[in-house]
Amino acid sequence: MKAFGIISEWWVWINKWLVQLCNRSWMKTISTDSFHPSNFYYISGNADLINATHIMKKLLVPLICLLLGTACNSSKTILQTDLYFGLSIPDGGRVTDSAWNRFVQEHVIPVFSNGFTELQADGKWMDTVTHKMITEPSRIIVVINPKNNKFSLQIDSLVNKYKSIFRQQAVLRVDKKVATISF
Repeated sequence: MKAFGIISEWWVWINKWLVQLCNRSWMKTISTDSFHPSNFYYISGNADLINATHIMKKLLVPLICLLLGTACNSSKTILQTDLYFGLSIPDGGRVTDSAWNRFVQEHVIPVFSNGFTELQADGKWMDTVTHKMITEPSRIIVVINPKNNKFSLQIDSLVNKYKSIFRQQAVLRVDKKVATISF
């Protein structure tokens, strides 16, 4: 929303500037990026309104790109990462509460040291061999984090540790862009 406010302010400023420019009695030349003669506009006489419209069309797209680029680059993209850890062990058995708590203490907390949410859930998935719906006790870790390649690799490493320690085939990871965040 910040970018659209900036664009709106710039639009008003440019519009006022062009109106003032068009109201001058002397001829004024405005050029775009290229020096090709078709890119020059002469603001004078009865053609002022038409030429001002053409100028606005020529200026609007680069201006929006510039402003959006500046606004987007100045703010960081925030993600919500959800990790779904199944607690059933493929050869039978289950990840115990104490084993899960030890994993959280040794591996999850160091990666998500700024905080996270842990949820208990029952995951359901279709077994492609038996064609039956399987219910599996699960834990979901939810963390809000800036989009960062180094941090993403740490999350991948955490997932791989869990899969290795508890002989899991997969851990579901969902990254969602956060539109708004407030406290």
